[in-house]
Amino acid sequence: MVMSIANVVIDVLAPVAIIVGLGAALGSKLNADIGGLSRLAYNVFGPAFIFAVLAGADLESGVVVRLVLAGLTGMLAAAALAVLWSRINRVGYELTAAAAITSSYGNVGNAGLAIVAFALGEQALPIAGVLMLTINLTGLVLAVGLAEVRTRSPLPALGRALVTPMSVAGAVSLFVNLSRVDLPVVVDRSIGLLAGALIPVMLLTL
Repeated sequence: MVMSIANVVIDVLAPVAIIVGLGAALGSKLNADIGGLSRLAYNVFGPAFIFAVLAGADLESGVVVRLVLAGLTGMLAAAALAVLWSRINRVGYELTAAAAITSSYGNVGNAGLAIVAFALGEQALPIAGVLMLTINLTGLVLAVGLAEVRTRSPLPALGRALVTPMSVAGAVSLFVNLSRVDLPVVVDRSIGLLAGALIPVMLLTL
């Protein structure tokens, strides 16, 4: 047991910590544009990753449904506990909404994807991708809805949340997967290269 824990720390967690540490140590010295890199990860690398891991994934529909339900259940439980805490402490709507959002909207990218890949292998990334897409999309809808509902109709903002780059990539990857479309090699390789940049960029900017 001691060896297995040591192996997890050295082989799984240490590489992640090293990359995060490099980003923290070199970011300011190199005047790295952390905001620009984060926007690239959100708008380009993230959608490419979702498409790459889901378009060709061999996941049964029942597995996908259970993953989505598990992600939603976890978010609902966290939000419910946050609301319960808010009610007990009699705080206002703003703090209640903030607690619900921050409690339920987990950080499913960054270190999590790297840990999944190192601990469970590349074959586990499609499962991580489904959960990442589920939690990101639901978190955006929840955050926008709670922020807008008291002052205006949240529907336009919710619509924008549903057409984020990662959401669109998820929908397109689902179509490609179900229709068994064979992408041209140049397209497949280009997407794969972009997808491969997501994890290191997210760790460096953490």
